[in-house]
Amino acid sequence: MTTDIEIKTLEQAKRYFISMGCSHFHLDREDFQRAKEYRLLRISSATESEWIREEFENKLENFHTISPNDYGWFLRSLDSMIERKEFYLEKLFELILKIQEHLPHDQLEYILSTIIGNNGTKPKGGLIQKSYDLKRADLANRFYNQTKILLKKAEDNSITLTSVRGYLIDVIEYYKIEESKDFLRNLQDKNFSDHLRYFKVGAGEGNKYSMKMLSECYREGKGCKTDIDKAKYWEQKANE
Repeated sequence: MTTDIEIKTLEQAKRYFISMGCSHFHLDREDFQRAKEYRLLRISSATESEWIREEFENKLENFHTISPNDYGWFLRSLDSMIERKEFYLEKLFELILKIQEHLPHDQLEYILSTIIGNNGTKPKGGLIQKSYDLKRADLANRFYNQTKILLKKAEDNSITLTSVRGYLIDVIEYYKIEESKDFLRNLQDKNFSDHLRYFKVGAGEGNKYSMKMLSECYREGKGCKTDIDKAKYWEQKANE
């Protein structure tokens, strides 16, 4: 959101900060001039924290207006604005419990990716990591158990999740979460199967990267039986 209105007052700054999702990253990216005006007011981090909490609580209070089809987006937007404090994580856990019973199938991956994270690091940066960062292993464990419930729902309804199972494997390994070998094996098998279905769709649509990855799946037997002929076929298609 950009605006032609110059930021001169604290109230204007507050509205603009909230419109940027309470994020300095978005504030700097959207409009350099407005960001410069905002910083000239020298607003304290304590004041920004008050604004964040107020906006967070306002959003939660209006949760009843959110369509179930937007639950994933709603949770992610809250997660992106919060500070790493126990209050916020506990409230987000309560929210997940509230929405899970009425969660549409196409929202499962959004919710899972917010809990697990997907920032390219081993701990992944999701709500599980944020809980561990605050030394709240108990809360991290609650988020982790919730992922297992949601994964079971996805499995029962044959929902392809693309990458979240693989990300969860990274989180389990990083935090040394105790799990049975059967659970980990099933998680890896499902992860390969999800990738296979995903790359099949992409390859069928002519995506070269999907063709290359599908060839690798067949060559290495990931999510399927090893099939060198199919591996060569999709490798050739990718190189055409």
